[in-house]
Amino acid sequence: MVDYKQTDIGCIPKDWDVKKLGSILQSTQLGGNYPNTESITKYPLIKMGNLARGYIDLSKIEYVSNGIIPTYRDKLSYGNVIFNTRNTLDLVGKVSIWRDELQSAYFNSNIMRLKFKKQFVSSDFFINNIFNSKNLISQLRNIATGTTSVAAIYTRDLINIQIPLPPLKEQKAIAEVLSDTDALITTLEKRIAKKRNIKQGAMQKLLTPQDDWEVKKLGEIAEITSAGVDKKINPNETQVALLNYMDVYKRDYIFRNELNHNVTAPFSKKINCNVKKSDIFLLPSSETRTDIGTCAISMEDMDGVVYSYHIFRLRYLIDIDELFGMFMLKTQSFLNQSEMLCEGSGKRYVVSMNKFRSMEVYYPKLKTEQTRIATILSDMDSEIDLLEKKLSKTKELKQGLMQQLLTGKIRLV
Repeated sequence: MVDYKQTDIGCIPKDWDVKKLGSILQSTQLGGNYPNTESITKYPLIKMGNLARGYIDLSKIEYVSNGIIPTYRDKLSYGNVIFNTRNTLDLVGKVSIWRDELQSAYFNSNIMRLKFKKQFVSSDFFINNIFNSKNLISQLRNIATGTTSVAAIYTRDLINIQIPLPPLKEQKAIAEVLSDTDALITTLEKRIAKKRNIKQGAMQKLLTPQDDWEVKKLGEIAEITSAGVDKKINPNETQVALLNYMDVYKRDYIFRNELNHNVTAPFSKKINCNVKKSDIFLLPSSETRTDIGTCAISMEDMDGVVYSYHIFRLRYLIDIDELFGMFMLKTQSFLNQSEMLCEGSGKRYVVSMNKFRSMEVYYPKLKTEQTRIATILSDMDSEIDLLEKKLSKTKELKQGLMQQLLTGKIRLV
């Protein structure tokens, strides 16, 4: 029978301690303020967008600008716990641990490296999990200051958050159990990455234009419209669901049950900005050139759904395989045209509707060949989707296990 005690952060086992972060820290260090680029150089730079909760997200990597040599003290080492000091109000305070995901990498000035006194913390992997527990995430949100889009956590506030500390032996045992789950998560992530690479190679091979393929400007074979609906609530308008920017950015296939943002729209917008099966939605703007032209396809008619003014809707005017019509817009050729035609600098890049209409696309004349190609690629997407669902479930199971282990409801020693 475990005895518990009440503390400022809730009930914990009697043999656990609670200490302010400042008392268990050995040192803190902010990274360097380096100019950076999307072009590959010798020095990958870990930025706030690379920190997920508990792990590193390398889906987008930036680099220290060419000709700049970063300071050795800003180089990451295996097991470093790193903390995001600035971000949006929802995301500031994310904590991750570096597992040598890259051969070498450096971190920038919005990230702080935390080192701990060994008499209090036996495992950096344990403390990484503590920082990603519900209690610590809540404490970090409470000390974040700023606006919804720009927020910060200052060291003077950070050092006063309270950390639950089991005995050193139990910390190590908890870290080992959760590391086993992390290993499974890593394995699944690697399998997904491998499948994505295989699919990318297949797209390159299958979608490379052949001599007998049609070459058309997109505006000749498709109707492209904009003037979608704003994110607002007006009591004099009809309530509708909104297909917005992130719904396109995060997925290739759009289903009604995945849309959860409700707004209102006048009757004219409800009719003119509707969403039908096979509609393709394009992103005409982004913070980075490479994301412009990202697209997704509606997999069903969606009554009571309208699309956002931030995106373009495309409907083909020719008889084309609906999935091939999407994959055709995901070729490197199409994305390169989007990147080349975009305007703007710094914070936002944009491609106008007329420029999208002028872009060239390539497709087989025979619809049966279009369908053959689309089937191969969509089957690959189905395999990736199954792995991603398994990954999501494994992460959920880990969260449940963390909640039990990091509150002392399950004891390992």
